[in-house]
Amino acid sequence: MTASGIEALVFNPGPSLYYFTGLEFHLSERPILLILTQSCEFGIVLPELELGKVAASILTIKGYTYSDDPTSWANAFQWASADMNISGRTIGIEPSRLRVLEYRILENSMKESLFVSSESVISKCRIIKDDDEIMAMRKAAEIAEKALLQLLPGQWEGRAEKDIGIRAGHPSFGEWFRY
Repeated sequence: MTASGIEALVFNPGPSLYYFTGLEFHLSERPILLILTQSCEFGIVLPELELGKVAASILTIKGYTYSDDPTSWANAFQWASADMNISGRTIGIEPSRLRVLEYRILENSMKESLFVSSESVISKCRIIKDDDEIMAMRKAAEIAEKALLQLLPGQWEGRAEKDIGIRAGHPSFGEWFRY
């Protein structure tokens, strides 16, 4: 982050938030935003009802909550930015992941801040894998290889994905391709 001039990173629910915290949130009509500073301080803006997930984390993550009233959202973002001292700083965002909802609240809550892409910083972090991740990736590759070897002898030209899924023993496989 320092080399890129980024003083804090923000993440909405998705793979990067999970990667850095192990916490899973889904995108909803309510904003959720994780803040990570250069000094490895974590904060998260989220609805009060989601705070229990944060308490279960092995990390120390300060929660900045808001009520069901959408007018309280900006206050929580302002509280987090002031408390974490990130207002007026260079903030890294994931342009391909951050929704306009959260981005607009950030812009309005931290008018003096500069928002820049943090894709290169995040990819450098996420490329680092621990032993558990490497083992999970190997297991996934083994499963995929076994499935492919089971399917190769078949005649699949002109057949639907659902047919292939049924042949592989997974009738719901074809459902993945409906959308």
